[in-house]
Amino acid sequence: MCSLLGVDQPGTVQAVIARSAPADLTKIDLAAIDNNAVLGSLAGGPPSQYVDVLHQLSPTLNVHGAVPPFLIVHGTNDEIVPFANAEAIVMALRQHAADVTFHVVQGGNHGLRTDFAPPTDNKLWEGLGDQALAFFTKHLSHWNA
Repeated sequence: MCSLLGVDQPGTVQAVIARSAPADLTKIDLAAIDNNAVLGSLAGGPPSQYVDVLHQLSPTLNVHGAVPPFLIVHGTNDEIVPFANAEAIVMALRQHAADVTFHVVQGGNHGLRTDFAPPTDNKLWEGLGDQALAFFTKHLSHWNA
């Protein structure tokens, strides 16, 4: 939802990091998610009955020229949110000349790991944390004072 706030509230939101985040809710299998309580509460009922609301909740479909900088991080093997979702929002942001950084995690799943085994170290997440800190330090005005 941070991506939606970024495209909807650009004067309020100064920077957005979206990791493995859905960006176009109209491209999901509606029959498979009709019992999804989170989307149902956002849409006001079964998502398949509220496609117009899903359109409004989809950052990719609501990008305009005045958006904050975005850092999109997504794994190419995401089993929950297809990688194409990330590619689509990056393309939409770039079409509006937005400042967007696209970090592709080759072979990464929804948790950005290349396997489903419990992590044996935190190198990946330490690197992502460093990247996030650098991104926010660069783009948040009160951190640059």
